[in-house]
Amino acid sequence: MKTTHWMMYTLLGATLALTACVEDDKDLSQPKEPEKTTDLVIPDDADWTTTRSVNLSITSPVATRVAIYTDESCTDASLLTELPVSEVAKNIRLDVAKADRALYVQYATSKGKEMMNIPLNTASTRAETLVKLPENVSGFDTNGGEGAYRYQWYPAKGETATLMMEDNWPEMGDYDFNDFVIYYHTQMIFFDGSNTEKDKYEADGIEFEITFRAMGGYLPYRLGLQLDQTSAKYIDKVIEINGNDLVKMELQNPGEDAPAIFIFTGTDQLRKQNNGGTFYNTEADHQIAANDLVTIKYRLKMNCFNSSEKTQALWAAATSENQNFFLQKEKNGGREIHLRGYEPTAYYSGSYAGEAGNNMRSDIKYCSTDNFVWGIKVPVKLAHPREKKDIMEVYGKFRSWITNPNPSSDNPEDFNENWFKYLDPSQAIK
Repeated sequence: MKTTHWMMYTLLGATLALTACVEDDKDLSQPKEPEKTTDLVIPDDADWTTTRSVNLSITSPVATRVAIYTDESCTDASLLTELPVSEVAKNIRLDVAKADRALYVQYATSKGKEMMNIPLNTASTRAETLVKLPENVSGFDTNGGEGAYRYQWYPAKGETATLMMEDNWPEMGDYDFNDFVIYYHTQMIFFDGSNTEKDKYEADGIEFEITFRAMGGYLPYRLGLQLDQTSAKYIDKVIEINGNDLVKMELQNPGEDAPAIFIFTGTDQLRKQNNGGTFYNTEADHQIAANDLVTIKYRLKMNCFNSSEKTQALWAAATSENQNFFLQKEKNGGREIHLRGYEPTAYYSGSYAGEAGNNMRSDIKYCSTDNFVWGIKVPVKLAHPREKKDIMEVYGKFRSWITNPNPSSDNPEDFNENWFKYLDPSQAIK
């Protein structure tokens, strides 16, 4: 009997040992999935951008006006521009979401409005797409009055973009992307008629509307904006349209023949209005109501009468790729944090290399050797992660977007570029 029991125990022990070995082998052969953004292996071709530029050359058999949309429903939510066109080619540059595969050009005919579908390349290109309106287009007076004005919006007339920043550069952050968050919207107005009176160009300029959504960092950073292809000397006046007692948009280098640099002052005081929280609008129990968030709106007046250079500077200011948002630590000359590929301002350019150290790529500014970044722009109104919530927890397709940036799919809704549509609202501040 004792011999039988001894054999049973021996067999049971051997079975348990074998099972343990199998489990150990299973753990080794199936490594855990990355739980944080910093665990990801990001390919070199991931540029962290969500938009691309397209160039159009538009002609019409008669002078008329067109509206260009990114969606065939042709609503304000996708309206990029309205402008006069004629038999002389009109060249324009627009920013579209990477997931957009077509533009829709709407024009008037004797039977009502009609639309052309313009397929787009899947990548940014300097090549122009030719758009020729059909013979049945109706004419419109584009020399004076409302018909002569060109309007251009980013991201669209009825849409708002989001900027989300990490503030720990050059060290890795926690990638909740809520250290500084804004919503923003731009509108450019340009008199594009043939009138020779200077006062017709008084409406020329660009408007910036910015809502300060979150400040989830301890460090004393404030928001800045450099218009990379727009010289400060071309800005006639900075006009406050919708102001605030705390936050102001201030031009730092008026009159200079150098890129215009703006600093948004007063955010250090805004941080203190945190609804009892540690940070500004990043904690679920201290969320700030949307109506209580600070929104400012400023117009940069740029009368382009008889000046082709000034006209080009205005058009450049209206494109997202030339809107170089950044964080600045305390004052001009303090540390700056920009988006991937953007240059620091003249205030900080001499200090960048020394502070970046060996962790940054030499060929791309503000990009680590492992292709990590400290900020992203998205052409929609985006909910930001709650405090200490990695963005992968909040947006379920973020990981697939950044690790596989060039997927192929016949369904635009499934493109990885649309990662921001897959939100877990329980992990975000909406």
